[in-house]
Amino acid sequence: MKDSIKYQFEAANDINFERVIANREDSTLTEDAKQNVISLYKDVNLAMREYGLKYARASFNLLVMLKEESTKASRRERRDDTSAYIHEIAQATYNLWIFENRASITKWLHTRTGQSRKLHPNLRSGTKLTDHRDENRLLMTPMELDIAMAIAFNHDSMEDLGLSPNRFKRFLMSVDKRVSTMMYANDNGRVAYIISSIVQGVVNLSKKPNDKKHAWMNRAKKNDIALLAKSIDRMHNLATIIGSDRNESKIRAYIADTREFLERSAPLLRKNGTTTYVGQYLYDQCELLELYFDVKNKKAYLSVLEKKANELVEEYDVNSVHRSIHPMLCTVGRAMTDILHSREPNLVAGQSAQQRGGHARPKLAS
Repeated sequence: MKDSIKYQFEAANDINFERVIANREDSTLTEDAKQNVISLYKDVNLAMREYGLKYARASFNLLVMLKEESTKASRRERRDDTSAYIHEIAQATYNLWIFENRASITKWLHTRTGQSRKLHPNLRSGTKLTDHRDENRLLMTPMELDIAMAIAFNHDSMEDLGLSPNRFKRFLMSVDKRVSTMMYANDNGRVAYIISSIVQGVVNLSKKPNDKKHAWMNRAKKNDIALLAKSIDRMHNLATIIGSDRNESKIRAYIADTREFLERSAPLLRKNGTTTYVGQYLYDQCELLELYFDVKNKKAYLSVLEKKANELVEEYDVNSVHRSIHPMLCTVGRAMTDILHSREPNLVAGQSAQQRGGHARPKLAS
């Protein structure tokens, strides 16, 4: 890839993403798939402008350049007729959802903490609400949201697209003309903190060739924003894993890997209300997927899966997430659809659940 493409681009400017998707010559995407990813991006881009998330915007621009310059079409399009950008844009949407729904999450946490049996044992830090859990500490400011979304956009770029930490840092530093390679003037280290947090967050989440089995897990849990980013990455992967090219044994292995990640990360997850919420979300997704396999293998009744699915839809029905990418609705919808289609092909399963998901993002909070 040419340096002029990757690193001399004026990072603060916007790439015309709609044009990139619409005009790709080697595209095999249907028009519906193209419009879906463009629509999602427009919502995310609107929020980035409203909240002044300039590092997140620059990080997305870099992602587009890296993917579009890649010689592998698989970097840009998946085999299930969705743009590969869905993976990163969905995670950015989840970060926005958490940021804009802090009040709802706090209420959810009060309910769950008051009934500790509803929280996974690894996430319980006390039986009283006064257990020193800072429920809103994470993502309380646009600056923290900027960091989280920038990590989400390029969390795989070092591992898959050849991005190096130094080049990523140089690119982010070009966002602000006031920033030099030697010092950060008049900001009390704010810019340096943002850039180092983004770069280190991506480094922590990137698997390395000589990594031992759990090395990335140990790195991911070093920082709460990086931990949240990895947890949200897992949420999206679990949401779309049914219908992927993974067989049952591989999916079960991924579920087991996720559970181990949660166990290793539990001490940090339970220190913060936001990460407690996302951790419980992951546990619930894992439980639903395991129940899905029990039903598919006729070890449990379909009614048990339906009951659990309805409970989770009710529990996690957040209105700021698109129906098409809502992680719990996707998990429920794919599980029910696969089970019922395998029994009665004419049935459209999970339809009622999917109808209850979020719509386009609501008016931005002031």
